[in-house]
Amino acid sequence: MVTEAGMDGAVRLEVYRFFVEQGRPPVSSEIAESLHSTQASVEDALRRLADAHVLVLAPGTTYIWMANPLSALPTMFSVEATGRTWFANCMWDAFGAVAMLGGTGTVRTWCPDCGERVAVSVQENRLSSGEGVFHVAVPAAGGGTTSDSTERTCSSSGRKSMWSGGTRHVASAPGRP
Repeated sequence: MVTEAGMDGAVRLEVYRFFVEQGRPPVSSEIAESLHSTQASVEDALRRLADAHVLVLAPGTTYIWMANPLSALPTMFSVEATGRTWFANCMWDAFGAVAMLGGTGTVRTWCPDCGERVAVSVQENRLSSGEGVFHVAVPAAGGGTTSDSTERTCSSSGRKSMWSGGTRHVASAPGRP
């Protein structure tokens, strides 16, 4: 018999494996098929993972919105890596997506203050084009939980400053001033 913790771990790993392989998060029936489990037990695991702030689900469903650093929905932070375009919820997650996907990619966004496009390339886990500093005004939230950490780190101040090519850019969380 599989424990809840064992099931949660297997579901979590399958979510990331599927997301990276298919370019989108799986639905519960796909996870259940892959794990030779029931859809009900997978949905229970997804809810526990969401309650533990490991994943973010669409309200009232077991559809995955976020498996950080990846977003299931298009955002203003795109990541080109592994021959695909991915989305992240903030610049921090965008760099995390590049790292998770092999350490080589390009992050694209734009400055909400001036509208200038910003692109930063990473090769083998090192900045290869683009200059400047990516500054997060608050430290990462303790506990390492997805939604708590994302809310506190990526949007509690509402703004992150980044400098590119000598120009100050401020990256805001969508819907924040």
